[in-house]
Amino acid sequence: MKKEKIFPGSNLAIVSRGAANSFISLRERILRSALKLFSTRGYFETHIPDIATDSKLGVGSIYRNFRNKNDLFNESFRRCIRNFEDRVIKDLDSERIQKKRFHLFWSKLTVYFKESSNEFIFIDRYANCPFLDAESEKLFYTIGQNLNQILQSENNSESKDLPIGAAMIGAFLGLVKFHFHKEQTLEENILLGTADAIWKGFYQEEKRIALV
Repeated sequence: MKKEKIFPGSNLAIVSRGAANSFISLRERILRSALKLFSTRGYFETHIPDIATDSKLGVGSIYRNFRNKNDLFNESFRRCIRNFEDRVIKDLDSERIQKKRFHLFWSKLTVYFKESSNEFIFIDRYANCPFLDAESEKLFYTIGQNLNQILQSENNSESKDLPIGAAMIGAFLGLVKFHFHKEQTLEENILLGTADAIWKGFYQEEKRIALV
């Protein structure tokens, strides 16, 4: 059986549509390299010259596009958060049946991790770090609240005060980290089985309590 590599590279595209859009292509190259290095090395271990080397650009090119390392870091974070919103959260609320909505969320989360694991790791690693600026913190909070509202239980009004989205993502991350450590791959039946267990443990238990 062919095994997937753990944490493959991000799938951020390099846009190149001629001289008129060369500036966009340059930013994309910088952001892609920054995302990869911040995710794998860490904030303090990643320096502007490292990003320049990885993106095959000069240091000056980076400073012409970003004020400093922290500016580049926050732009990378916001890029990841917006992609997460677009690829995981978008259209979840169009599914009216709660169980199907939860399984749709789990499925989209799985696809996002497989295709953009560096982004997933970046968000997990830096969601509560002191390097985030006010704009990044506000965006993260707003999207998190939106996810909570979509996933909250219909049977228990107290669930609206719980960080449901964070709990679900945390469960998914725990599964991924544990299984990759053991097997280096993650089978679909395990993902689906875990989703069913979480559904029964959280949503159905809440329903039982609410009826007591």
